Amino acid sequence: MRVPPGVTWPDTPPWRFKLGGAWCCPLEAESVSDLGGGRWVHTFQAGTQQVRVETRLIREEAGWRGHLQLSGDLDRIAELRFPELRVAEIERHDHLLVGHNCGDDLANPCMAIERFCRLQRRPPPKGLTFVASDPERMEVAYRYPAFMSQQLMLLHNEAASLAVFCFGKDGASRDFCAAREADSLRLGVRHWPHGRQWSSPEVAVSHDTVAWHAAARRYRKEMNGVVRASPAPEWMRESFHGWLQVMLCREGEAPRHRFSDLPALMRQALDHGLNVLHIAGWSGKGFDTLYPDYHPNPALGTVEELREAMDAIRVMGGHAVLYTNGRLVDPDSEWYKNGGRDWICLDPEGQPYCENWNTSVDFFAACPSSESWREQMAGSIERMVRDYGCHAVQIDQCASMPAVNCHNPAHGHAPAENFLNGLEAMLKEAQKRAKAVDPDFFIWCEGQHDRLGGFYDVGQAGGTGPGGWSTHVGRPFPELMRATFPDRIVVGETDTLHRLLHTFAQGKAFDVFPATLADPVLSDWVKRLIEVRQNLGEYLMRGNFHADEGLKVVGGWVARHRSNLNPDQELLILRRDLPAEASEPLWIKGLVPGTAFHPLPDGDLRLESHGPWTACHFQGPLALLRLERGT
Repeated sequence: MRVPPGVTWPDTPPWRFKLGGAWCCPLEAESVSDLGGGRWVHTFQAGTQQVRVETRLIREEAGWRGHLQLSGDLDRIAELRFPELRVAEIERHDHLLVGHNCGDDLANPCMAIERFCRLQRRPPPKGLTFVASDPERMEVAYRYPAFMSQQLMLLHNEAASLAVFCFGKDGASRDFCAAREADSLRLGVRHWPHGRQWSSPEVAVSHDTVAWHAAARRYRKEMNGVVRASPAPEWMRESFHGWLQVMLCREGEAPRHRFSDLPALMRQALDHGLNVLHIAGWSGKGFDTLYPDYHPNPALGTVEELREAMDAIRVMGGHAVLYTNGRLVDPDSEWYKNGGRDWICLDPEGQPYCENWNTSVDFFAACPSSESWREQMAGSIERMVRDYGCHAVQIDQCASMPAVNCHNPAHGHAPAENFLNGLEAMLKEAQKRAKAVDPDFFIWCEGQHDRLGGFYDVGQAGGTGPGGWSTHVGRPFPELMRATFPDRIVVGETDTLHRLLHTFAQGKAFDVFPATLADPVLSDWVKRLIEVRQNLGEYLMRGNFHADEGLKVVGGWVARHRSNLNPDQELLILRRDLPAEASEPLWIKGLVPGTAFHPLPDGDLRLESHGPWTACHFQGPLALLRLERGT
């Protein structure tokens, strides 16, 4: 990657759009007017139609920021790319980091993109496009707000970087695109203008963020006020360590548990330090059926038995979560039959998007711009709290969903402007109505998201293991989202020891399944790590996650957690994937001189200084080191 020192201005046209089948860029305008102060007007003609583009580009110390305003017959514009830039000479050691739900780190990005585009041996499962690919253009595209959780791309190596930001505070969807062109990379953000006048969000291109941590901080600062965390119940900051997920019934199978079994399952969770029980497969004809009706499955017991179980769990000091889905519609549901069919998303050809999640149901995707849908979801959640006594709900597929825009003209919205505004409105209403019944009520959503995360209390983040073939182009990099929004409450995976320890090291609570507790090794680790979280809550539960910022690590991975009580105190979590009996040290460069080191627990970690490097000797996969600066 070559980013010459001192580059502060786009050396290629930073935007283009497709009008009447042809691409238009500033160099091809019919007329150009310089308004001064970095403002320009470009006029384009296509037959009798005219499009006017007013541009504002502002120089910054190491980059630029800008904004576009379009007027004219904008419905004829197929797509607009702004910003868009070409970076020459991509090297094997370069990385492209994308603000994806679980982070997407494309090492050697040109090759990663080509591999993803060419080596998909089958098309995506029906309706399930998470990261779109175009083999002809050799391009991948991440849609915000589907699997794209923050509007940021960063191309970097140890010596240079190029950050592309979109500080959009509007309700539109947009795609973040990366295309291979020989040994070059074209990066851009795709928008869909509409109507007679349209304004882009504020965008920025920067060459000054060598470390991804600085890009994360800038994004958070620019979006401050839009991305504040939801005020979760106070007890969650003190005693929430995750949950035990249980499946009651799947379609076509005998029930695994009945409602009357739930208190015993809660006791099992409490024995491991978990005070939340997540309950799926409780409604319809089994899991993933009859959404969005949400009535108890009679094969599992009566409404009264469900209520009795919820009340018993509350007496035990536990919290019970009932599953819902934030976008799927079963054509057999009462909501769909009674008018909901008019409020599903349509594709550009006017056909419903159709998805199958391994049940008999071919689901449609609800359009959240619909007041009927929002009322159905918020009303169902209020009923679940009031009548069934649940203490929380999961709303699945809110911040981790296949990417679709709704093209139903009867809905009264532009195709790219239904999801973000609609989901925000639905989450706000559900939260308000449920908390009016139970002030300790909370919502957790699958995935993580900058905007939507302000309207739910807990995010569910995977991404510590190998990425799925359709959801990642490179490898997962969950540290990006965690460091950008360290005040969010997040849970992570626990199905292997690697994932469990990685989740712990990031300061996340635990997403636990019965199989984890059935494994003696994993079960013991869950208990031990929850005890550590309880004892070091000022770092791990209420502190700030700084990932490996300022450190160079060889032989493992280090996570920094700064105390919320004293900013001069930090906890370092040292992680390695070596066997427990391995004797090789983990090497850290960047520990501040004059800092006092306190290995935790005593005697488990031995430190040796070798110039600017510190050798950390410990047994097993994990060690803890508390730092005190200025002592």
